[in-house]
Amino acid sequence: MLGKISILPAMIMMFELFVGVIQAFVFGMLTMVFMAMATQGHGDEEHAEH
Repeated sequence: MLGKISILPAMIMMFELFVGVIQAFVFGMLTMVFMAMATQGHGDEEHAEH
């Protein structure tokens, strides 16, 4: 019984690490999409002088 109790915190820490990796991946993807959309032109800059 004592062995199962001592492994529970390690399992919780591994789960928290997994959640942190998923959060970092999602944040990175959202940042890349935002930067791509923010730096992308609309395609009508060459028609601005008309």
